[in-house]
Amino acid sequence: MLPYRAIDKTSVERAGNLGEMPGDIGAVGKGQTRRGVCTWRQNWRNAAECAYSGGVSEAVKEQQKPRVVAVASGKGGTGKSLVAANIGIFLATLGKRIVLLDGATGCANLHVLTGLHRPASTLSEACGDAALTDLIELAPVPGLHLISGANDPVWAADLRPSQSWQLRQALAQLDAEYVVVDLNPGMSAQTLDWFLAADIGVLVTLPEPTSVQLSYRFMRAAFLRCLRSDNVGRAVRQTVWQMAPVEGGIPSPRDIYHRLRGMPVWVLDEDDDELAASAGGDGDGLNGDGDGHHGANGVDNNANIAAAVAERIAAFRPYLIMNCVRSKADMELGRAVAAAARWRLGLPVGYLGHLEYDEAVWAAVRRGRPLLVEHPEARVSKCLEKVTRRLLAIRPNSGEPVALDGAHNYYELLEVEPTASFEDIRRANRRIRELYGRDSIVVGGLYTEAELDELHATLDEAYGTLMDAAKRRAYDRALFPEGIPTEVLPLPRSAPVRVEVPPSERPPMPTIDDSTVFSGGLLKQVREAQGIDLRDIAEHTKIGMSYLESIEDENFAKLPAAVYVRGFLVEYVKVLGLDSERVVEHYLARYRGAPKPAES
Repeated sequence: MLPYRAIDKTSVERAGNLGEMPGDIGAVGKGQTRRGVCTWRQNWRNAAECAYSGGVSEAVKEQQKPRVVAVASGKGGTGKSLVAANIGIFLATLGKRIVLLDGATGCANLHVLTGLHRPASTLSEACGDAALTDLIELAPVPGLHLISGANDPVWAADLRPSQSWQLRQALAQLDAEYVVVDLNPGMSAQTLDWFLAADIGVLVTLPEPTSVQLSYRFMRAAFLRCLRSDNVGRAVRQTVWQMAPVEGGIPSPRDIYHRLRGMPVWVLDEDDDELAASAGGDGDGLNGDGDGHHGANGVDNNANIAAAVAERIAAFRPYLIMNCVRSKADMELGRAVAAAARWRLGLPVGYLGHLEYDEAVWAAVRRGRPLLVEHPEARVSKCLEKVTRRLLAIRPNSGEPVALDGAHNYYELLEVEPTASFEDIRRANRRIRELYGRDSIVVGGLYTEAELDELHATLDEAYGTLMDAAKRRAYDRALFPEGIPTEVLPLPRSAPVRVEVPPSERPPMPTIDDSTVFSGGLLKQVREAQGIDLRDIAEHTKIGMSYLESIEDENFAKLPAAVYVRGFLVEYVKVLGLDSERVVEHYLARYRGAPKPAES
């Protein structure tokens, strides 16, 4: 495996740890032919075989590749770089081998956010004759490594496609479990290509109209870009050219899918039989009758193309983070934006969570110190930890696909269960009305005025039907022919979120036996080993965060009388599944034995 070095390249070569990479791995020069690109690609394969020598199988090589997390945004100023830097920092604290790569060419700043003020190497050197592994430097955070772009020349802000491709391919050679890449803001071809090439694509947005609308545009543009080099993409481009102008300027994947499903004739040129065959058709229907029409088989070919587009929609899963949240409405906005993107765009957008607005961010950046190191107790730091743990839980092909065919039923429109009470439906209607109102941030860039009128009319019909007992019974009989869900259940009290993180990636569970003495520190270890966030316990138990933190830190001076502490402990321990009697007995003994604060 290739080791990391924080020293200069001359010292690394003298140490003899990296070895030489064979072949010309420089950038494809201006005027080179495609044959030259293929030659370079073969040279890079040879280099990879040299790096992983010793008869390693292809399956093992695949397992050794790092998971790439690309962090992007529709516009600048969303805190994208801060998110990328601290995701890497938190993963490093979990014992992962992490490389942060500053892919925001021309505006690199990860070195400031990680505390590495004067990087010795820069990313653009890898576009020449330097290997990407030579450019890795140790950051001040233990276990964290950085490839900076702070010293890039001006031309690096606009890399050639061949240079961008070269850098992306080199990521597979890094000795890391995760590579976190901070991308340029906006929707340049370079940014979209890096986002699509990543294993996990994260999109950071703000609770502001400009940021939300550009996030929608980014998702649309990225999906079209992923079809660019595909035969199916040729059919999609022809379809997009024939579509009427849409809100946001770029057709949504759902609109493209339905356009292909509903088109009566094939839209491509008559000599494109190969395209239909690549999408699952036999190609015979493309030749038509010789007068520019393609007959009945053209519809079948369109269905094949539509099915291929649906597969690509299911495989494209961006993940959203809402940054700079200041209110409860802002917290709900992130989940609503993800839901609206699923509804209107047809994309299976995942939601990783929100980050609270916190002055600690400004203070850490001003001092040039990593946020999670400088202010680990800050609200935004806790949010970053939660978001990163959810990111860790992402697995390939995870998440529910979006149903592209068929309309939503009334319960789905109002986001309630079929067993919902009238009061539940009334509350859900108020919430949906706020989220999809004409002045709402959620609908900007998604719906035209006519589409919004149609949506509101449908919501009115859904609410009117479900709030009328007779109409609801008739609707339920039609919707549930095998049985009407007549039992109306109260909404259960929400349980704390247990993040599904593999045991190997969690902090170790402490040993608990008959001789164990329970302390605040031990309770904290048990909670973290179970993947439970303290804020989730606070929300579940309605106990203030300050009290829960004081219990774990054994800050007895900030705790109330013992009778209240006992009640807090009982509720806290229920969440962890521990013996409440033993925990309360041991903890209160420590509480009562602690020195009392001096009276002023």
